[in-house]
Amino acid sequence: MTGRDWAIAGGALLSIGAVWSVLYMSSGREHRCGGQDPSTPAQQTEGARPLTKAALPEVSRVPLESAHDGRIAWPLRAGVIDGSVAHQPLVVRGRVTDEEGRPLQNAEARFLRDRLPGPSGIEVKRLLTDGTGCFEWGASYAGDSIEVKAFGFVPADPVVARLGDQRLEFVLTPFGWLSAEILTATGEWPLLLLWRDGKRAPALTMEVSSGGRRRVEFRLLPAGTYSLSYRFPWSEDEGWIDGLRIELGRETRDPRLEPLDLREFLPVIALTIVDPDGRSVPEPAIWLGVRNGEDFLNVRPAPDGERWLVLGRSLRIHIEAAGFRRQELADVDSDRRIVLERGIPVRVRIVGPLPCLPSGWKLRGELSLRTFDLSTGRLASVNEPTFSLEDGEGELLVAEPGGYAFSFWIACDVGAGSFWEKPRPILEVHDGGTQQSFVLDAPSEAMVREIRAYTAKFDGIAISR
Repeated sequence: MTGRDWAIAGGALLSIGAVWSVLYMSSGREHRCGGQDPSTPAQQTEGARPLTKAALPEVSRVPLESAHDGRIAWPLRAGVIDGSVAHQPLVVRGRVTDEEGRPLQNAEARFLRDRLPGPSGIEVKRLLTDGTGCFEWGASYAGDSIEVKAFGFVPADPVVARLGDQRLEFVLTPFGWLSAEILTATGEWPLLLLWRDGKRAPALTMEVSSGGRRRVEFRLLPAGTYSLSYRFPWSEDEGWIDGLRIELGRETRDPRLEPLDLREFLPVIALTIVDPDGRSVPEPAIWLGVRNGEDFLNVRPAPDGERWLVLGRSLRIHIEAAGFRRQELADVDSDRRIVLERGIPVRVRIVGPLPCLPSGWKLRGELSLRTFDLSTGRLASVNEPTFSLEDGEGELLVAEPGGYAFSFWIACDVGAGSFWEKPRPILEVHDGGTQQSFVLDAPSEAMVREIRAYTAKFDGIAISR
C-alpha cells in the first residue's frame, strides 16, 4: 500500500472507534457501587434472553479491500487500535441485582476480548460480585464484551465496554418454577418428569416435606408451556398433565397440581405375610417388578395393622425375611396372604481360644452368600443376619442353600467391624430338613491383633456394658 492508502485506512479505523463509542453510550438508573459519580448516568442492562455473545456493529464487520492484491483485511475492534486513545485501559464497575433491587452476591462477570471477526472471544477476566452485588476491573478495554450471569437467574444480554469510566448495572430476572403437592396411598414417591416440545426438559427438582404435606418443586425453567408425566417405576401405567404455563420470575401453581392426587392412580394391594404357624413376620423386605420386566425395586410399603400396602397392577412380588425362605409371586392384582417357609437351620461351632474383647464388645458370626440380586439383575453378595458366638457356637436360619463365606463380626454401641481369614472359610449349606453343623477354627493370632487394633480406636468412648 502507498502512504496515501495507509492514511485512508488509518482514518477509517479511527472513524470506526468513534462510531463504536457512540453506539454503546446510554443512560439508566443511578449506580450505587463504590466510585460512583452521581453526575454520570449509568448504563442499565435488563435481559431475559439466553446468554449470547454481543454482536459486532455492522460498521465494524465491513471488510477493507486492498486495491493492490485483492486480499480482505478485517479491522481490529475499537479499543485495541495502536496509538489511539481507545487503547488506554478502562476501569469498569458494575452492580448486579434482581428485579426487586436486591444485590446478587457471587454473580459471575466475564470479560471477553475478540480481535477476530465472528462470535468467538477470549476470556481475559472472570469476577464474582461481593455482598453488595458489585464488581470492578481496572484493566478492561473499549470493545470488551461483558457477560453476567447468576445461578437461578436468566443471564443478561452482554454489553460492550465503551470509552471512559464505566458504571454498569445489570438487572437479572429469575427463572420460573413449578410446584405441586403430591398425595399417594403409600410412602413411595412417583417418578415425575417435565416435558417441552416432546423432549425431556431439564430442571432442578426438589422434594419438600413439611407439616405432613409432600411437595415437589421444579426450578430453573425458561418461559414456555410444559407437560408433566407421572408413574411408578414398577408399573407400566403412566399419566400426563398438559398445558402448564411457566413465566419468568414467577411460581406456577396449577389447580390440577394442588394437589396431584395419585391415590386412585394405582390400586392398593394388601399383603399379609405370616410364618407356617400363622404369626405375622416382622419387617419383611418387599421388592416389586413389572410383569414382563427383569428388575425389581425395593419399596417402602405402608403398614396397616399386620398388613403391608403396595401399589400396582399384575405385580411381580419378591419377599425376603430373616430366617425364612425367599418367595416370589407373579401376576398379583388383589390382596394376598403369603406364608413364608422357615429357612435352613445351621449351627456353627468354633474350635480354639476366642479373642478377649474389651468390655461392651460382642463376638458374632456372619454368613454371606453370593447370589442373584433381584434389584439390579446382577450377582451380588447377600449377608444373612449376624448370630452370637458368645459361647463359642451359634445357630441361625439361612434362606437358601449355597456356598456361604464365614467371617467374624465384633460389635458394640459405638462401632462394628468384620474380619476374615484368607481364603475365607466356605460353608456348603444343603437343602435338607435337618440341622446342619459346621466346625471352624478360632481367629488366628494375626486376626486377633487386627481386632485389638480396631477396638483400640474406640478407647475413651462410652461403651454400653
